[in-house]
Amino acid sequence: MSKENQENLPAIPKKTEAKTLVEKYRSTNQLVYVNEEDLNTQMMFLPEVVIVNSTPDEFHNISGKFMPKRHQTDRIGEAAGIVFLENGCGTRTEQVDGHTVYVGSAQAKKRMPDGTWKTSSVCEYEFDPVKRCEEDNLRAKTPKSETDQKLALLTYQKFGRARASTGARLRVIRELTGMPTAIEAKDLKKSMVFCRIALNTDALLQQPELRDTAVKLALGAKEQIYGPEKQLEHKPKYEVSENGEDEEIPFDSAPEPEADPKQEEIEEGIKYLRALAVIPYLHKEARILALGEINNAEHDLDKIDEIIGRVEGWLNLPDVIKKHGKFNKAKLMQGVTS
Repeated sequence: MSKENQENLPAIPKKTEAKTLVEKYRSTNQLVYVNEEDLNTQMMFLPEVVIVNSTPDEFHNISGKFMPKRHQTDRIGEAAGIVFLENGCGTRTEQVDGHTVYVGSAQAKKRMPDGTWKTSSVCEYEFDPVKRCEEDNLRAKTPKSETDQKLALLTYQKFGRARASTGARLRVIRELTGMPTAIEAKDLKKSMVFCRIALNTDALLQQPELRDTAVKLALGAKEQIYGPEKQLEHKPKYEVSENGEDEEIPFDSAPEPEADPKQEEIEEGIKYLRALAVIPYLHKEARILALGEINNAEHDLDKIDEIIGRVEGWLNLPDVIKKHGKFNKAKLMQGVTS
């Protein structure tokens, strides 16, 4: 695979350049999955147009239709700004006609041009190794030998869980972007064009009215700006165990989950970043770094610790200490909690 096909083109942050780029690819009959409204963001946000190039070996051939493999599906999701929700993703096995079938489920959300998040439904994808092998053999110009059929079945069983997971994730991407589940053979080498929404950090920090909004975001006042997040309308009645057992546990009778120490550390880290982000003399790049992590849909503890270290590094530069005094974390957090 060439380097060109491994990397996305640089994201285009300006609205006019984004529209020009989309029209350029649309005029050459590429695979454009961007609507006009996707580019009409409010002032706090900017559209980023991302190009994904492909090669035929990055797709599964399913009866003449081509479905992206796992790594290509992940690239597409990232290009479209899709964030998969851990609680909505997983795989399970079911017994069908005496053999094992793999069922993947996935759910994700995507930031919209107005800054709100759109959450997908929980999508499922069933992968049946036995039926897939039977279909392949029936469609083959020359019937496969018994040995070849057994080898094909073993391969499908080996990667059945991964294929089910990829299929479910692709269905979520299709729901949130409008792209088809499968690609035609003639389109495999075409560029795929997506749009994701990014925070306009320069405008937030340069304009007083937007800077105030950024501070509110940093302090956690999201509901004052966008209103409360939408909750899922349908709550499943039963929780199904991952080990494939038939026992169903009503949610109402399930024990209360214990507090997750890691999640508590993440919440403390975000709280600290919020306090750091509103320090008046904080360097612009450090503020952008902190705000970016605060407004991420999903948080990683190691990433939070890394950003905290970098922001504190700016605050502890000799020139900063000379002008504003030595940074005191305890004093800063005391002001936040008092």
